[in-house]
Amino acid sequence: MSLSRMTRKRPALLAVLAASCVLAAGWLAGSAPAQKQDDTLRVVIAAQVNLDPITGSRGGQWVWGTFLEPLISVDSKGNLLKTGIITNWTHPNPTTWRFTVRKGVKFTNGEAGNAYAVANSIALNKYATGGILNTYFQNLKYVRAINPTTVVAVTTLPQFNFANQLGTVYLMPPKYYKQVGTTGFRAAPIGTGPFKVDNIQAGRSITVVPNTAYWGTKPKLNQITFTYAPDPAQRIALVQSGAADVALDLTPAGGRAASAAKLQVLRVATTLKLVMFTFTKQAPLNNVKVRKAISMAIDRDAIVKGIFQNAYQADGGLLNVIPGEKAKNPAKYDPTAAKALVPAGTSLTLDYPTDRYPNMPEVAQAIAQMLENVGIKVKLVPEPYTAGVVKVIGGTMSGLWITGAVPNVPDSNFLAQGFLTKNSISKNCIDRRFDAGTAAALTKKDAAAAQPIYDEMDKLAVKDLACFDPLYRPVTYDVLSNSVKSFVHSPLNTVYFNTTTN
Repeated sequence: MSLSRMTRKRPALLAVLAASCVLAAGWLAGSAPAQKQDDTLRVVIAAQVNLDPITGSRGGQWVWGTFLEPLISVDSKGNLLKTGIITNWTHPNPTTWRFTVRKGVKFTNGEAGNAYAVANSIALNKYATGGILNTYFQNLKYVRAINPTTVVAVTTLPQFNFANQLGTVYLMPPKYYKQVGTTGFRAAPIGTGPFKVDNIQAGRSITVVPNTAYWGTKPKLNQITFTYAPDPAQRIALVQSGAADVALDLTPAGGRAASAAKLQVLRVATTLKLVMFTFTKQAPLNNVKVRKAISMAIDRDAIVKGIFQNAYQADGGLLNVIPGEKAKNPAKYDPTAAKALVPAGTSLTLDYPTDRYPNMPEVAQAIAQMLENVGIKVKLVPEPYTAGVVKVIGGTMSGLWITGAVPNVPDSNFLAQGFLTKNSISKNCIDRRFDAGTAAALTKKDAAAAQPIYDEMDKLAVKDLACFDPLYRPVTYDVLSNSVKSFVHSPLNTVYFNTTTN
């Protein structure tokens, strides 16, 4: 199948997108960072982020990870370390965890970052309205600080990976957060990290500077400023012109162009996977035959070859989270079988983010054409990423939605609990077998012992119920000016700035 032939069929949309890019470039040129100063870093990212880790997607940690800290530190491969806020833990029985908290940690407003703050941060992720990690803590019975340096968490059922989940829970100031709420925190966030927020210009930039009271190794930069440019080409141009030092989340073509321009290019295979979610409550997606037709109509290899020049990897599995890990029962391309399953007059909507993930308009157009080739009429709905998240959390998404699934904890449970259970983030495909399988897997000794259960759940989600359509694994391309050193982008899609110099 030729993707160039498919994308030519939507010129009106392409014209609108091109005009949007021109407007974005003009807007950014008027709000570009000031001229470079010594020991500063100017980072340009695709879109604004929610600065509250309780309600914001993990894509925001590129920014908030400078001034907030996870409860448990992890290395670049996701292995737990005892060098962070939590310095030790024991698992005295199958349902009890005991954590030791570092002494002397303080938030930049003076609040203590002690065991009480740790326990409160865990509880927020279970109970806070709109908490994006709520589903991961449904098994938590209670969590308590029994003294300033000790936290005890008790789960209802055994759970082998509870400590792993704390690698994506960030330490929050209990008094301040209760006082200002999520809206106030996003406007004026505080943390215990190596940097602190210095200035926020709404819609334009966020600047952080060193936290002089930081308990750990002090950062080597005097300042980091984050600005936004939805167009990947514009992000590269800013680095090439000297207006920015780092551009994140670029296309393979952009990476090649930046390399040709003699800029540094960092290429990282991460746990990020692009997935199309199917919301099954309404017709025609409440018909499993239509859902199976959608899955079989998608030529993942053609997308990877035609749009990404084989720089990405087609992937038809959902719960195979580690880069290079193969799914046992991946979705297969079979347009003939798909066409036979589609009732006459079938139509649906396909939402996709305009400001997140490289080449997303082209991917959406390609999928729409593939579905139309088997008899499904598609209405494309381009919108900002945050607008799509609001629709999902509010239960108003009714068709298909393309987004990235990022298991910041490198085991299959992160996606199983996050997207398959009745308390999941998306709630697009509710089936009691997912809840039973997830609960059974967590009672196993470790991830390896649980893997056969996850393989069965993957088959159920992708093949039998066909309510998730995994697409491909991107490779992250970051472009850096040649003065930037010791910049780290981990396979868990986390960026570390505390060691970076410029």
